[in-house]
Amino acid sequence: MPWNSKTLIFSFLSLILTLLVSYNIFNYFKLSRINTNKTDYSILLTKNNFKSSYTPKIKFSDRPVSKINDVSLSILGGTSLTNVPMILKSQRYYIPLNFISEKLNYTVGNSNGKVFISDDSNKIFLTENSYEKNSKKGSLRGNLLDYNNTLYISISDIEELFNLIAVFNFENKKISLIQNDIKTSKTSSIPYNKKIAMIRLEDFGCGYSNIVDKNQTKIKIMSNLLYSNGMKFHVSWMPRFIVPSANFDNDLLTKDSIINVGFVDVLDYMLNKGGEIGLHGYSHQSGNIASGTGEDMSKDVNSTEPETRAVIEKGIDTANALNIPISYYESPHYRATMDQKKNN
Repeated sequence: MPWNSKTLIFSFLSLILTLLVSYNIFNYFKLSRINTNKTDYSILLTKNNFKSSYTPKIKFSDRPVSKINDVSLSILGGTSLTNVPMILKSQRYYIPLNFISEKLNYTVGNSNGKVFISDDSNKIFLTENSYEKNSKKGSLRGNLLDYNNTLYISISDIEELFNLIAVFNFENKKISLIQNDIKTSKTSSIPYNKKIAMIRLEDFGCGYSNIVDKNQTKIKIMSNLLYSNGMKFHVSWMPRFIVPSANFDNDLLTKDSIINVGFVDVLDYMLNKGGEIGLHGYSHQSGNIASGTGEDMSKDVNSTEPETRAVIEKGIDTANALNIPISYYESPHYRATMDQKKNN
């Protein structure tokens, strides 16, 4: 690993400090009690309307599927299972729907062409890319895959549908699915989906502290905290993480690893807990400068229209290939020129 423990600890403590400060500010102003009949705060909300004339060259549906043989799975504290059928697509692990349902005492059925899973108190309907659970409708993060005439479901979607949390152990290549004690967002005068986002995780990429399994789990726990308090948050994501001095180049489209699977699972988890993800450049660096420190868009970097478009399109391609919905675009260090912004 190219960074020492002091660097990792400092990076993670900085993230925690930012969240704590933002959380205290939020509580001080008691924004969860704003009466929208008196003041219109809608202009502050992310509109989920990030659009581009660019048609992505890479599609999630076209991404390859491969078998995984070296990752074990533990379910609700049970013995680690090493023979679970598992596949990989777009940095997500999948296991058979029948297998996980049986382990959790659910049955799988089919009604009017729709797949459903049910136990004594729940019935969850599934399509290829969506679900309906207790009248709540949502999108599947990894889709339901038909592989060799068997339906597979991603770890991310297992977490959401069965109220579990996946804890990754990178060294031992193990995933533990444990009960998630998160509470639903508290009732307030503002519907959860209309709350103002006061917290943004900046320079969020798969490098530095985010390649540590325990830190990825802590981010999920922080997402639970925000969600349980009805607080929206934004995540400014760098799709590619490069540190030239350490010979580190983590391209999520080409570097398959359990670390990257864990990271994409974190992105999925935050989306399911009310987070909104935006593109923060592509690699947020240029030349010999590390991601997060440099920029890949300014008056001096990628300043021509073709260069600017290339940066934006690479980010969109990665997001589309990984099935990560994008809500906004934020140029690194806010240094994009007016001409560059026209290409967003």
